[in-house]
Amino acid sequence: MFSSKENINILTSLLIDYGVEHIVVCPGSRNAPIVHNFNESPNFICHPVTDERSAAFVALGIANQTGEMVAVCVTSGSALLNTLPGAAEASYQNRGIIVISADRPQAWIGQLDGQTMPQPNALGSFVEKSVNLPECKDEVERWQCRRLVCEAILTLMTTKRSVHINVPITEPLFDFTTKELPELQGIFPLRWSDETERNYFLDMLSRSQRPMIVIGQSQRFEIPNNAISKLRQGITILAEPLSSDDPSPSLDDTFVKIGSNTEEYKPDFLLYIGSTTISKRLRQFMRTLNDCTIVMLNEQMQIEDITQHASYILQGSATTVLEDLSSILQLEKNAFGMNWDSLLSSVREDAKKQPVKITEQAVQELEKHMTKESDVYYANSTAIRLAARHANHFVFCNRGLNGIEGSLSTAVGASLVSEGNVYCVIGDLSFFYDQNALWNMHLKPNLRILLLNNGGGEIFKQLPGLEKSPARDEYVMASHHTTAVGACHQYGISRKAVSKAEDISNAIDWLTEEGGNAPRLLEVASPPALPRREGACPPKNNN
Repeated sequence: MFSSKENINILTSLLIDYGVEHIVVCPGSRNAPIVHNFNESPNFICHPVTDERSAAFVALGIANQTGEMVAVCVTSGSALLNTLPGAAEASYQNRGIIVISADRPQAWIGQLDGQTMPQPNALGSFVEKSVNLPECKDEVERWQCRRLVCEAILTLMTTKRSVHINVPITEPLFDFTTKELPELQGIFPLRWSDETERNYFLDMLSRSQRPMIVIGQSQRFEIPNNAISKLRQGITILAEPLSSDDPSPSLDDTFVKIGSNTEEYKPDFLLYIGSTTISKRLRQFMRTLNDCTIVMLNEQMQIEDITQHASYILQGSATTVLEDLSSILQLEKNAFGMNWDSLLSSVREDAKKQPVKITEQAVQELEKHMTKESDVYYANSTAIRLAARHANHFVFCNRGLNGIEGSLSTAVGASLVSEGNVYCVIGDLSFFYDQNALWNMHLKPNLRILLLNNGGGEIFKQLPGLEKSPARDEYVMASHHTTAVGACHQYGISRKAVSKAEDISNAIDWLTEEGGNAPRLLEVASPPALPRREGACPPKNNN
């Protein structure tokens, strides 16, 4: 029987999967549940050592002789600090050991309780990675716990330097009622530059019956269009304007159309490239892929597991891997791929028939003027989702943290060093939040701003249940009466405003004209007339 503590069982299962065999164990009550698990499993050989400082060096000696990963397990408090010399020596020998420390609950740190001290990162720069496991109250924390253990061990495997895994454990400590360990697989490294590992990846891909590539946010020109076009002949590729000059139709719309009937669309092999995605529904879909081999590609060998089910981290550049795949693979579309092609085609056709608001119509009209070479910056929230629906080229967006600040400033920065027009499509809250970007004496006429002014945060209307709150419009959506007329006058920006659909086309023609002697801003729609609180400033006459 194993411990009832889920973080301990996850750790134990993953150490087995990574092939760790030798563990040096030190005495203590707080780490006793961990030692109990190691003793219960026939996969481990435990070596008892009382002195923690000696124990870390014993682990190093075993590692030197076996050439394998070795762990040392200690109790809480100063016991952890005693492992530092051995862990540091192992790091400097490029051998590395796994230091596993039991810990007391965070609430008791600094509260005069015995053997308590801040243990996360206690070994400082002498270990390459330090992780602090959650105690696993739900599925998200179970996933986090697995990921953190994998991060630590993957770091040791790739850097050959020591790592530290800290395991908080609350009482009761000695409940050994779990019959079996969870069946968990580690996340293993692959290198595209290594022929054996590359061939292993190619073998997995070639045996797949339902292959898929998903491309998240990437740098411009990082994703080679020719390679993508060729790979699409045999592999389903989902990409957004943040990643590709040849994006898929809106993936949010796609998964709305799929609904709950997802089984026939699930891949058995997924290569994930790049950073984040716009589509939350895509992320939710990938997190249901329990039976799929998932490979995350990045150059830094970092675990950024957006899918929650990663099996491998493939080290390599997106450009190189995609170009190599397009030249290596013999591709032919099967039923799975044709099913996806039919779905995406229907989503694209449906988008042409849907009635749209005037702000979305403005984006549609603007995109008719854009080419693969256009420099277009979309702000977050509603704006970037309109890009996902209507842009057929690469777009820029601050999706690293997804904040509304700085969207206009980023576009201004691009315009200062660009010869051609730079476009910024932005909502009203993002624009007014960042309007100081226009407080710049060196603005160039090539800056073109499409301001979608709905009089508040339109995206918040999409949150189910929020309509029940009387605080939604005024406080959450930050509804307002503001227009850009004052800012444009103050900063020397040429402005047009339209609120009728029939005026959109001519206004977009004006926005996209070459030349001029000042930046241009097209403001579409008008803030709604809302009741004003007593004492509030009256609305200005903007005519």
